[in-house]
Amino acid sequence: MKTDRLLSIVIRLLNHDTVSAAKLAERFVVFKRAILQDIEQIFLAEIPIKSLPGANGDYSIMEGYKLYGRLINTEEQSSIIIALKGFLSAYDSKRYNEVLEKVSSILPKQQSRHIILDYGASGENNEIQSKLKALEKAVLE
Repeated sequence: MKTDRLLSIVIRLLNHDTVSAAKLAERFVVFKRAILQDIEQIFLAEIPIKSLPGANGDYSIMEGYKLYGRLINTEEQSSIIIALKGFLSAYDSKRYNEVLEKVSSILPKQQSRHIILDYGASGENNEIQSKLKALEKAVLE
């Protein structure tokens, strides 16, 4: 879907200093011309894109620009928190605990309840993985 590609291009530009049209075309499996049209549409949507001179046709988003609003929904935010807590059940780290605390502050308080499963010893066993997924699904339903 083109809207998904436009948003993905913006996110890619936000996360990298510069990206060439050729690399974007390769990543999204489209022609370079489609990327050039996408860049124009993104610019028309008032996202400040800079075109850098050179053979590569690199693009970037002006420094300091941030997307405000929700790029990920509440369910996806909860999934990030669950993944971090699962990771921390097997690997205790002050750094990741601080990240978890910051990410947890994103969710409204009524949305912050979730199931935490200790995946520490289960990562290499498909049978355990399928049972844990079934258990999680049953509890959530």
